[in-house]
Amino acid sequence: MLRRPMMVHDGYITIEVDEFSGDELDGVVAYGPDDKDVGKVDGLVLSADKETVDRILFDIGGFLGIGAHKVALTPAEVQIMRQGNGSNLRVYVDATKSELEAQPEYKE
Repeated sequence: MLRRPMMVHDGYITIEVDEFSGDELDGVVAYGPDDKDVGKVDGLVLSADKETVDRILFDIGGFLGIGAHKVALTPAEVQIMRQGNGSNLRVYVDATKSELEAQPEYKE
Protein backbone atom coordinates (compact mmCIF):
# COMPACT_ATOMS: atom_id res chain seq x y z
CA MET A 1 0.00 0.00 0.00
CA LEU A 2 1.24 3.46 -0.90
CA ARG A 3 0.93 6.38 1.45
CA ARG A 4 -1.08 9.43 0.51
CA PRO A 5 1.07 12.33 -0.71
CA MET A 6 0.60 15.74 0.86
CA MET A 7 1.50 18.06 -2.01
CA VAL A 8 0.97 21.82 -1.76
CA HIS A 9 0.40 24.05 -4.81
CA ASP A 10 -0.59 27.71 -4.82
CA GLY A 11 -4.22 28.10 -5.78
CA TYR A 12 -5.03 24.39 -5.32
CA ILE A 13 -6.96 22.72 -2.51
CA THR A 14 -7.11 19.04 -1.62
CA ILE A 15 -10.52 17.48 -2.17
CA GLU A 16 -11.93 14.07 -1.34
CA VAL A 17 -12.98 11.48 -3.88
CA ASP A 18 -16.69 12.04 -3.15
CA GLU A 19 -16.52 15.75 -4.11
CA PHE A 20 -16.59 15.19 -7.89
CA SER A 21 -18.02 12.88 -10.53
CA GLY A 22 -16.11 10.03 -12.13
CA ASP A 23 -16.41 11.78 -15.49
CA GLU A 24 -14.53 14.80 -14.11
CA LEU A 25 -11.63 12.60 -13.00
CA ASP A 26 -11.40 10.34 -16.05
CA GLY A 27 -8.29 11.19 -18.09
CA VAL A 28 -6.75 13.48 -15.46
CA VAL A 29 -2.96 13.24 -15.40
CA ALA A 30 -1.45 11.60 -12.32
CA TYR A 31 1.81 12.98 -10.94
CA GLY A 32 4.44 11.37 -8.75
CA PRO A 33 6.26 12.95 -5.80
CA ASP A 34 8.71 14.67 -8.16
CA ASP A 35 5.78 16.36 -10.01
CA LYS A 36 6.42 14.18 -13.10
CA ASP A 37 3.61 12.60 -15.14
CA VAL A 38 3.22 8.94 -14.11
CA GLY A 39 -0.04 8.06 -15.90
CA LYS A 40 -3.70 8.94 -16.27
CA VAL A 41 -6.86 8.17 -14.36
CA ASP A 42 -8.87 5.53 -16.21
CA GLY A 43 -12.02 5.18 -14.13
CA LEU A 44 -13.37 4.34 -10.72
CA VAL A 45 -14.42 1.08 -9.09
CA LEU A 46 -17.35 1.40 -6.71
CA SER A 47 -17.77 -0.61 -3.52
CA ALA A 48 -20.26 -3.50 -3.43
CA ASP A 49 -22.97 -1.19 -2.07
CA LYS A 50 -22.35 1.26 -4.97
CA GLU A 51 -22.18 4.09 -2.40
CA THR A 52 -18.45 4.78 -2.20
CA VAL A 53 -15.35 4.65 -4.40
CA ASP A 54 -13.33 1.53 -3.62
CA ARG A 55 -10.49 2.00 -6.14
CA ILE A 56 -9.21 4.59 -8.60
CA LEU A 57 -7.85 3.05 -11.81
CA PHE A 58 -4.72 4.36 -13.53
CA ASP A 59 -3.18 3.64 -16.93
CA ILE A 60 0.59 3.66 -16.57
CA GLY A 61 2.77 3.81 -19.68
CA GLY A 62 1.66 2.79 -23.14
CA PHE A 63 0.55 5.09 -25.92
CA LEU A 64 -3.08 6.15 -26.32
CA GLY A 65 -4.07 3.34 -23.96
CA ILE A 66 -2.27 0.65 -25.97
CA GLY A 67 0.24 -1.31 -23.93
CA ALA A 68 -0.68 0.52 -20.73
CA HIS A 69 -0.28 -1.19 -17.38
CA LYS A 70 -3.47 -0.68 -15.36
CA VAL A 71 -3.24 -0.37 -11.57
CA ALA A 72 -5.91 0.22 -8.93
CA LEU A 73 -5.21 2.39 -5.88
CA THR A 74 -7.45 3.14 -2.94
CA PRO A 75 -8.63 6.72 -2.33
CA ALA A 76 -6.39 6.71 0.77
CA GLU A 77 -3.33 6.29 -1.50
CA VAL A 78 -4.18 9.26 -3.72
CA GLN A 79 -4.29 13.04 -3.27
CA ILE A 80 -6.73 14.89 -5.51
CA MET A 81 -6.39 18.65 -5.86
CA ARG A 82 -8.67 21.21 -7.51
CA GLN A 83 -7.67 24.69 -8.56
CA GLY A 84 -9.90 26.95 -6.44
CA ASN A 85 -13.52 26.17 -7.28
CA GLY A 86 -12.72 25.46 -10.92
CA SER A 87 -12.56 22.25 -12.89
CA ASN A 88 -8.76 21.98 -13.15
CA LEU A 89 -7.86 18.76 -11.30
CA ARG A 90 -4.49 17.24 -10.43
CA VAL A 91 -3.95 13.76 -8.99
CA TYR A 92 -0.87 12.78 -6.99
CA VAL A 93 0.48 9.39 -5.96
CA ASP A 94 3.52 8.65 -3.81
CA ALA A 95 5.24 6.53 -6.46
CA THR A 96 7.28 6.95 -9.61
CA LYS A 97 6.17 5.60 -12.97
CA SER A 98 8.47 2.58 -12.62
CA GLU A 99 7.20 1.88 -9.09
CA LEU A 100 3.60 1.93 -10.38
CA GLU A 101 4.52 -0.37 -13.28
CA ALA A 102 5.84 -2.83 -10.66
CA GLN A 103 2.41 -2.89 -8.93
CA PRO A 104 0.13 -5.85 -9.70
CA GLU A 105 -1.91 -5.24 -12.85
CA TYR A 106 -5.62 -4.64 -12.29
CA LYS A 107 -7.85 -7.06 -14.20
CA GLU A 108 -11.47 -6.12 -14.72
